[in-house]
Amino acid sequence: MIRPVLFSCLLVAPAWASTWYVAPGGDDRFSGSNALPLATLTEALNRAAKRSDGDSVIVLKPGQHVIAKTIEINASHASSIKGSLTLSGQPGAVVTGFRNIPASGWKKPDAATLKQLSPEARGQVVQVPYSQIATGDPGHLSRRGFNVAEVRETPPALLFVNGNPMPLAAWPDQGTVKPDAILDAGPTRDGKDSRYFYKRGGTFRLNTDRLTAWTKERNLWVDGTFGYDWEWSFNQISRVNRLTRTLTLADGEVSGLMNESFLHPGFRVVNAISEISMPGEYCIDATKKRLLLLPPSAGDAWKTSACVTWSTGPLLSVKSAAGFRLDGVVLDGARDGLMEIIAGNDVIVRNTTFRRNGGDGLVAEGAGIHVSNCLFESCGGAALRLSGGDPVLLAPSGSTVDHCLFQRNAWWSHVFNASVELHGVGHQVTDCQFLDLPHMAIEAKGNDFLIQDNLFRRTCKDFRDMGAVYLNTGESPLLRGTVVRGNFFDDIGRAGGNRSAVYLDNATMGVTVEENLFRNVGATGDDWTVMVHGGGYNRVEGNLFLDCSMPCEVAFLFATWAADLLPDYEKGWITALAGPSVPAALLAYPELVNFGTEDHVHPVGIVIAGNLALASSTPPAYGLLRVEGGSSSDTHAVDNTVQATTLVQVDGLLSTDDLPGWAQDILDAWRE
Repeated sequence: MIRPVLFSCLLVAPAWASTWYVAPGGDDRFSGSNALPLATLTEALNRAAKRSDGDSVIVLKPGQHVIAKTIEINASHASSIKGSLTLSGQPGAVVTGFRNIPASGWKKPDAATLKQLSPEARGQVVQVPYSQIATGDPGHLSRRGFNVAEVRETPPALLFVNGNPMPLAAWPDQGTVKPDAILDAGPTRDGKDSRYFYKRGGTFRLNTDRLTAWTKERNLWVDGTFGYDWEWSFNQISRVNRLTRTLTLADGEVSGLMNESFLHPGFRVVNAISEISMPGEYCIDATKKRLLLLPPSAGDAWKTSACVTWSTGPLLSVKSAAGFRLDGVVLDGARDGLMEIIAGNDVIVRNTTFRRNGGDGLVAEGAGIHVSNCLFESCGGAALRLSGGDPVLLAPSGSTVDHCLFQRNAWWSHVFNASVELHGVGHQVTDCQFLDLPHMAIEAKGNDFLIQDNLFRRTCKDFRDMGAVYLNTGESPLLRGTVVRGNFFDDIGRAGGNRSAVYLDNATMGVTVEENLFRNVGATGDDWTVMVHGGGYNRVEGNLFLDCSMPCEVAFLFATWAADLLPDYEKGWITALAGPSVPAALLAYPELVNFGTEDHVHPVGIVIAGNLALASSTPPAYGLLRVEGGSSSDTHAVDNTVQATTLVQVDGLLSTDDLPGWAQDILDAWRE
């Protein structure tokens, strides 16, 4: 069951440990005692590296510990020989890459800029040069989005006020627009013109008089989708032609510019000085190295909290260390990632907050990495990327994530940045909460993960065809063994568009989904709660569905839209089945011995059994299970029940009388 996320700090150093205190306003010439603290974490680490063998502790006292460059922690600080190192924060200790903007730095714009602004904004917009904030390169806006990772750059200095990221000025103010006509679809990612993908983009017509003002902009971008929903893109506008009313993009879009009626493309034009119109909107002017802002509130009070992400990150880098502990610290304000763990062993991160940055929160690789009671909030990309374990021997990592809260992440790079991304073997994610996310919550890319007793609520909010828990591992039949058990999925996909709870996409195999509680998932009869998308040996058993529009779907993709892709998949399977991990996989998954002779159009081993769907209003249109591209005989579907009932709201859950014992147990566990 889900337990409350609790935060506490390790504040008392063990009596046998060497301990140094660090405080803003300290002095690196001091002893580092509680009464005479050091000024910098760097000096404390230098002293810890020079200590005699034995455990050590660095305590950060309350205040802002500003990081100019990455702090590295390695085996000289923490190892089985040297001893452990604990970096502990007292309440209010913040390790930050933010730079505060002096209130006096904000001025009225110059005359040329005033002419670009709308009359309504002209008397309100203020500007600040980066030179008034800090020294160094503030960065610039760059291409990002789906399937363009190889050109990813560090985000620029991003503006926060009152702890919240400010939005780039955009048109339209609300919602999105579509191209009125596509004149040139441009090169696609994998098409015949793919060599030009990063050299030129497509051209489309947009019938708006705003193009006249946009011709004077020097750093104009589009933010949205021009094709399939998951192909979100941030692409620069290279040319504006007000006479033909056309916009040309700098780079290609993954599938080219598309405008078919069955798609749901939509975009906004962003970072236009002429479009600053809403409180809080700002522009990044890389040419004149300044920020322009329409203040988020009247008066000058907002100025005391205005700051920009500055350190390029990560703030902390833990390399080849064993026995490192991070406890009770807040990490925030990096332009990119906040923390990385490389080749870590026996590393514990607890009671720590990762927040308000442009990239990932924590990227961790190694064995025995334990992340607990942490808050991941407003991370620009993924919140936590965890890898480890031996994929050849299928030896588990021993790494765990528990009692953590993940909310409002992927705010800068919206798609395919899960709050938790799992690579490798055997990680466990338990008793966590995932709230208010634009895309997926957990993506699993490996073997034998356990996802248990978590809460998922309002995920997949902004993009269609996605799942709160998402696996897309069908290209390798050896990636199996993940279990999704005892979780509560609530209020997902109510806007429609196949936003599901558990999505086993593109022939993903060997996953068990059992004893979960699903409530209010999907909006129409075509929105699935659990999707088995063409892979064998997937089991959906003993789950309770409350008011879900379509509890389960099995879609045989190689019998439908992806029939022509089966030969490509089969080539990949042959390669995977000749790899070094096959002996261990055959022991772990005996069914693999028959993989070469099985029917892959309608694969065996799909079990949908013992599930119960309760409907308080409209019953599911297809019953508990819909099968696409085959028939119910292509699955082992038994003992599934749909029944009408009166559901009563109790403490945020639903209760009902006359449930089977196992279903009542699921509800009782969540009430606890």
